[in-house]
Amino acid sequence: VHGTLSECLFFFGMAMNGEAPYLVKAVNSADTLVLLVPNKLPPTERVVTLSGIETPKLARKTGQPKDEPYAWEAREFVRKNLIGKMVTFHHEYSVDRLEREFGQVFTAQKQNVGVLLVSEGLAEVKKTKENEFTAKLEEAQEQARKAKKGKWSADPSSHHVRNLIWDPPDDIASLADNLTGQTYKVLVEQVLNGGLLRVLLLPSYQMVSLGLSGLQCPSMRGSGGNPEPFAVEARFFTERALLHREVNVLFEGYDNRVAQNPYLFGSIVNGDKTFQAELLERGLGQIAGWSIGKATHAAALRAAETKAKQAQVNKWRGFQMPAARPEAPPPERGAPYEARVIQINSGDTITVTRQNDGAVVKVTLASCRANKRDDEEVLEGGGGKGQPPKVRAIPYRNYSWESREFLRERLVGEVVTVEQEYFRAGEGGEGRAYCTITHKGKNVAKDLIAAGLARAMGGQERSQHFDSLKAAEVDAQAAKLGIHGPPGTAPELRITDFVRPGQKKCQQYLSFFQGGGTTQNPPRMRAIIEAVLNPARYRLYIPSQRCSITLGLTGVATPSIGRDGAPSEPFAHEGMVHARDEYTHRNAEVEVESFDSYGAFFGSLFVNKQNVAVAILKMGLGSMTANAERNRYNMNLKAAQMEATREKRNIWSDAGGGAVQGRMSKSRMRREAAAGGITAVASEPWAPCVVTEIIDASTVYVQLHGERNRQILGAIRDLLADIDVSKLPQERLSVGDIVVARFTYDNQLYRARVTRVDRERIGVFYIDFGNSELVGRDRVYSAAEVSRAIDRMPAQAVQLALAFVKPAATDTEHGTDATRCLRTFIQDHSAPPDGTLQYRVEYIDPSKKKFVTLQTPSGLSAQEFEISNGLARLESRFIEGEFAEVAAWKDGLTKLKAAQEKAKISRVNIWQYGEIYSDDDDM
Repeated sequence: VHGTLSECLFFFGMAMNGEAPYLVKAVNSADTLVLLVPNKLPPTERVVTLSGIETPKLARKTGQPKDEPYAWEAREFVRKNLIGKMVTFHHEYSVDRLEREFGQVFTAQKQNVGVLLVSEGLAEVKKTKENEFTAKLEEAQEQARKAKKGKWSADPSSHHVRNLIWDPPDDIASLADNLTGQTYKVLVEQVLNGGLLRVLLLPSYQMVSLGLSGLQCPSMRGSGGNPEPFAVEARFFTERALLHREVNVLFEGYDNRVAQNPYLFGSIVNGDKTFQAELLERGLGQIAGWSIGKATHAAALRAAETKAKQAQVNKWRGFQMPAARPEAPPPERGAPYEARVIQINSGDTITVTRQNDGAVVKVTLASCRANKRDDEEVLEGGGGKGQPPKVRAIPYRNYSWESREFLRERLVGEVVTVEQEYFRAGEGGEGRAYCTITHKGKNVAKDLIAAGLARAMGGQERSQHFDSLKAAEVDAQAAKLGIHGPPGTAPELRITDFVRPGQKKCQQYLSFFQGGGTTQNPPRMRAIIEAVLNPARYRLYIPSQRCSITLGLTGVATPSIGRDGAPSEPFAHEGMVHARDEYTHRNAEVEVESFDSYGAFFGSLFVNKQNVAVAILKMGLGSMTANAERNRYNMNLKAAQMEATREKRNIWSDAGGGAVQGRMSKSRMRREAAAGGITAVASEPWAPCVVTEIIDASTVYVQLHGERNRQILGAIRDLLADIDVSKLPQERLSVGDIVVARFTYDNQLYRARVTRVDRERIGVFYIDFGNSELVGRDRVYSAAEVSRAIDRMPAQAVQLALAFVKPAATDTEHGTDATRCLRTFIQDHSAPPDGTLQYRVEYIDPSKKKFVTLQTPSGLSAQEFEISNGLARLESRFIEGEFAEVAAWKDGLTKLKAAQEKAKISRVNIWQYGEIYSDDDDM
């Protein structure tokens, strides 16, 4: 503070009279000031006390924990009027043992500070030897007494004692949570070093330690107890600017790494500028990696430090900016892309399938390092031909298993956003991409590090989010989480891996796996699918036994992948891709039934409650073997294979696989569809219908309302009405049988097909309505015993899918809403029994599934209704390209595009975060 022209002239005159001007650097109490000779290096300070008066004493942490009445008000009166201002000092005497001088201090307006204090009733005149100032002091005191100012007022003295809280609360985390992200006014009471302060929170009078975010200044207590280079300069700069000033602090977190001295940290802000940047730019500090991630102005702080380094000021004298290593290429950041996680390789590396082209890529988390498992240990034999059985142990120590599981439980099967940060070349031209992986808006590496399961790794190549990763690591260290916990507390897991265990050990473990059950009825155990050997053979980890086994699916064989130059069997590759993408590292359940002479176990595997063998057979990616009769789910396997055979799926397609080229990956299916994998239906007439069942937001069952359909439904009703079920025998039923079942809701008889056979209940699908349920065996009757006419009549429920659109997936935030939206449309525009809805087939896919426009006679379609509500979108292949130009679809697509644009502009539901299309689009 330089003062006004009048002040400068005043001080010039005082200097000529032998009284030099000083800058008030600090106000320790109402009567004690620290004065600084301006513009002089090294700094020269004088600690002075006002003579002739006595002021109330401020609290001290030891000896006097509370203020005397009016002590705080007196100190604040002086601080607010003098801090940072120019004054003169009239020396009277010194006390050497106190290293202090006594006398009078005058403001720029030639006012005696002691007289001002006395006149406000904030000090008393001391009875000492009289001098030239005594009369003015006594006169001021008399006037204050008469005016009842300050301590002379009638107010209780207890009302003028602040409630000072010396120590931070025991739960500093709660205080930090309340303050973080907020800007508060504080009073800087002490400067410990250039970047560490003691501040008073106002108006609560809570005293706390405050570290400046992202800044590390030289310590005043270096080696040998001496200040580190530039520590004195940094502290003086901070004192000169901040001591005993009110400043605004943006609180950004806390640090409790030292339990005895936890402190908050934040930024001292003035508009968009910070005090830390001032220190960094002058070379009086450096970036603190542990807290820079919490600093709101991190980029500006780094820029300030770089500027100081380039200028080589203060602590950076002689510093040379490092040159890039010749062999290190610049970071190769690529555009973010969507990918589906198919495998967790380790605690920091995953394998993904790119959504846009189906490529399989292994990526590692950038600037993140998790511990790797130890080398395996061979416990028995070699396992080769003519060798003893092989058993090995796989040890996971120091959270290497937990880090892998953290990723597996959250990511496997999920779609993530991948952004390459840098690339490191390897031997043979190979290399590894280091990426930031984002899942549901969260940085996976940051979450992993915050859980104490990995470390943040810096270096010349680093993630653009390194600061936040480092901040997460500091928090984990403070909380002693995971790898930062006390020595010797890390868990250890040793997995016994039966590579080729031999028949004796297989027999031993089979009894454990069956646990009191039988080969015909083994219990289910939790398992993790570690690897897919082929669609019918898997490597499983069984937590209850802490062992890994090979499991073959009982009664299922799949095409073989060619080896050593031999061609693969048809659909082998497609089957492998499906099993790898859908089952690797999934949670599963397993029933172990038997084993073979090679040490492989056999049984049934379930993922998401679905029998994997049934799924493989239903897709036509495998076939039943003679051993299928031993499988307790034999009937389900038969039904699945019958369905695949009837539909000519994959291995059951035309001889030589000509009609269908095998089961494709999702990305290949998109390419095939874009090349004409669907068949447009020209000039299809509109057909009236009634929707009888809603499966999801894009699939329904309808009954047609032509004259012939009415006749068939009437004939079925008449036949069912004449049935006397009491005379019908209970027949053994199989999956696929046509039956008559009594519907639970209305207790009436309807035609159905058996979908499941259990001991007590039968699963049925009502073929004339499209709905399904489980009913008791006593409610199901063989149609053959009733009337062959019922069995021969065609099913009246027709499955239809909505054309052109892709509703929100059922497992997403808006999936349930999308189905509800379709239900609302149908309920609002149907009038049973005749119905007012109508449909037209637009195209048919390779599986013969019909895709339709379902609309009211006025022209409002279900697709337009879903799109307008932001619960569905147009498939991209119908927005541009060959399909967008099909003449028969043009008018309808134009309406759908307009509805979609309106929903996007309004940010409705799936559009709430903006554009959702990507190269990985539809099928």
